[in-house]
Amino acid sequence: MWDTYRLPTLGNFSLRQIVVSFLAVIMSALFLTISHSAVAAAADASWQGDNISYNAETYQPESGTIQGVPAGTQVYSLKNTTARTAKVIYIPAGADMTKEVQAQALDCTISPANAVSCPTQGRTISLDAKKDQKEKTQCDVAGVGWIVCIISRFIADGMDKIFSIIASYLEVKPITTDTDSGLFQAWSMARSIANLAFVVAFLVIIYSQITTIGFSNYNIKKMIPRLIVAAILVNISYYVCSIAVDLSNILGHSVQQALINIRTALPNPAPESLDSFSWKNITEYILSGGTIVAAGFAAKAAFLGGAAGGSISGLAFLLFPILVTGALAVLVAVLILAARQALITILIIVSPLAFVAYLLPNTEKWFEKWRELFTTMLLVFPMFSLLFGGSQLASYLIIQNADQISVVIFAMFIQVAPLVLTPFLIKFSGSLLGRIAGMVNDPKRGIVDRARNWSTDKAEVQRAKGQIAAQKGGGTRFQRQAYRRELDKQNRSSWKKAGEAHVDAGWHQDPRYTRHHASISEAEIIKKAGETSAERHFEHRKAQDANLQRYIGRTRVNQDAIKALEQEEERAYSEVKTSATLPPNHRFSAIRDEAKVEQRRIDVAESALASAKAMQREDFGKALIRDEALQANAGGVAGAERALAVGVSEYRKAYGDKVNEAAAILKHFNLSGTDRQNHAMGITVEAKDADGNIKILRADSQFTREAAIEQQLATGTYLEATQIIEASATGLAKYRTTIQEAVAQNKLGQKAVFYGGQTINDIGQGRVVGSAGVDEAVLRTFMQGKISAGDLATNDVGALERMWSVIGGVEAQVTGGTPPAGLNVTEFNDRLTALRTAAGLALTNRSISGSVKDNAREVLEAMRGTSTP
Repeated sequence: MWDTYRLPTLGNFSLRQIVVSFLAVIMSALFLTISHSAVAAAADASWQGDNISYNAETYQPESGTIQGVPAGTQVYSLKNTTARTAKVIYIPAGADMTKEVQAQALDCTISPANAVSCPTQGRTISLDAKKDQKEKTQCDVAGVGWIVCIISRFIADGMDKIFSIIASYLEVKPITTDTDSGLFQAWSMARSIANLAFVVAFLVIIYSQITTIGFSNYNIKKMIPRLIVAAILVNISYYVCSIAVDLSNILGHSVQQALINIRTALPNPAPESLDSFSWKNITEYILSGGTIVAAGFAAKAAFLGGAAGGSISGLAFLLFPILVTGALAVLVAVLILAARQALITILIIVSPLAFVAYLLPNTEKWFEKWRELFTTMLLVFPMFSLLFGGSQLASYLIIQNADQISVVIFAMFIQVAPLVLTPFLIKFSGSLLGRIAGMVNDPKRGIVDRARNWSTDKAEVQRAKGQIAAQKGGGTRFQRQAYRRELDKQNRSSWKKAGEAHVDAGWHQDPRYTRHHASISEAEIIKKAGETSAERHFEHRKAQDANLQRYIGRTRVNQDAIKALEQEEERAYSEVKTSATLPPNHRFSAIRDEAKVEQRRIDVAESALASAKAMQREDFGKALIRDEALQANAGGVAGAERALAVGVSEYRKAYGDKVNEAAAILKHFNLSGTDRQNHAMGITVEAKDADGNIKILRADSQFTREAAIEQQLATGTYLEATQIIEASATGLAKYRTTIQEAVAQNKLGQKAVFYGGQTINDIGQGRVVGSAGVDEAVLRTFMQGKISAGDLATNDVGALERMWSVIGGVEAQVTGGTPPAGLNVTEFNDRLTALRTAAGLALTNRSISGSVKDNAREVLEAMRGTSTP
């Protein structure tokens, strides 16, 4: 309710916030005053007008002479002629009565002649300063008393006067039978409408009886008694409600009077004294520091003031919150009881319609709601009288036995307790007004409930802290006990859950579950068939309904428009992260620098993540290759060999990814063939890209060297490839697998026939060692008879020269009579003859001679034996 009444906003302030802030300031100032108020020690005796109050007894001035009392002193006595005793207090002559003085208290005796005789020595007591009427203060609260006293007196006056208003709201004014009254006229209109409804009901019954359409004979027979009763009650409902209201008033007054009679029948009722304990009198007494005392409870106030044990004005901290709480309770009670009065009037007016609703079974619930609500509203008065009278009686008993002013304050608050309970009293009835009371005291916004929720939340936090401390072995003994009880509770809960789980498991094993499951599954299939059939029919209808098609088309267009807008936004945001020149008024130009920085962070993180994952795959592959136990464990049912294959594959894939990335570096810096060859052979190379960025490629750049080897074996010359192959078993030994694969993949055997077949395998095994290793490959290829005319026509001239150099050298050794060890001379001569024939075919055969390069003809002529190379 508070939030619906907002002030003109500047920063969005609400009335609720302003009120709460104001109350917080007042309460803070109040407690600040209390915390800085000096608490004076109470004197043994105090002045009560012209009398002295001491030990809850009143001593009056003594005019006669008393034996044992010094002359010239002020004497006050308390006589008990029955017991023949007297108590005397005397004040030394010349004492300053405006200040606290020391007096003497004597216990005396009374002679048969009524003469008082006292001992010369007594007890020394302190007597507080005597204040005359001029010294009385209206507000003895220091600091912000000018705020607290004014507000307290205003509320106290209202609290005393509001009870008469509450009483008028509790009693419902007896309903007059005057036909000219507004209430009777309004009821008459409702009665006319109700009687018209009876006419319609009779016509419907007659029509149903004649035509057998509508109500059956059974329903008609059942309705006729109700119809008669309702017709009577509709026309006398005004008097029925009048009697109910009178009964409510009589019962409420009777309950209240019975409790008053009980109070007055108690011993020493002193009703005048009780009436003097009003909010105004109590407030004046406390705020004035005990200097202003109303008639009727002076003696009691003196006793309470002396028993307070401190400054009377200091009790303002207790009085003020109670006054504020009582005022709020009175306000809420008045609003609810006023609504009750209006609601009772409305219920009386509509009573004819309520009895008409009793006629039909379908409308009978409205009659029940009316009856329940009307009864609840009338019972509020007796119930409230019971609570109010009981609280008055309890307050009276507490005040009669109170020995401190603080107890009297709480006793006065007990008188307000029924008002505090008024919303809950009606709310518990389950009526409509109960819901109104719930709105007044909204749990989310009501002051009391919000405070209770706050305290509950704090308590839950402390409870959680205690549980944590107890779980770690600390906390208090009570916290540890509570923690153990919570564990026991969890244990019981877990047992219940475990039992339910076992029952559920057993049910799923039960044959009956199988039958039910099958039945449910069958029903779901049938349901699915029905759903799909309905969808099919709707799709047909949708395709034929032009109106639906328009909506569908509009939806699709909107979806495409949304997608286009999203893609345009994504394009614009991607553009702003680039270095390209942006068009004027670009939508994201203001955040360009920030976007580029964040994108760079994303790119760095993604690159680092990819590198880490690649390293993980490579490490796992290496571990699988070298660890047989890991192979067996990782292989599972597939076996260790499968795990090993996976490990090798992961390792080779990770390694290959690095080489491919290195190849991208070489491509970016656009190395020449010579630079690639030098880097492949381990020579440091300096490369520069188109933007002038420099990259130093050293011998320890493993992956760029491997990439250079692959590129050179794919695109380099025969001599460059031969240089790499000759070093495959020495300086490039760790790259020989790559060299072997590159020689095979790039079909170097087409450039040099002796780089195919077994030579590829020898490269991988590291058996091609230097220049001699290549010569051995040439001779082996020659002796195996694998050199054809086509090979001679297509091989690189360098390969032909290397081939004829090796073969020609062996031929010279054979001719000189010193053939190489292990050489079959006869077979060599046969292979040489075949080679010459092949060389001749390469030069003369039209189908292949066209492939012979000009610079290779001289070498082929030498092989043929017609010239010397």
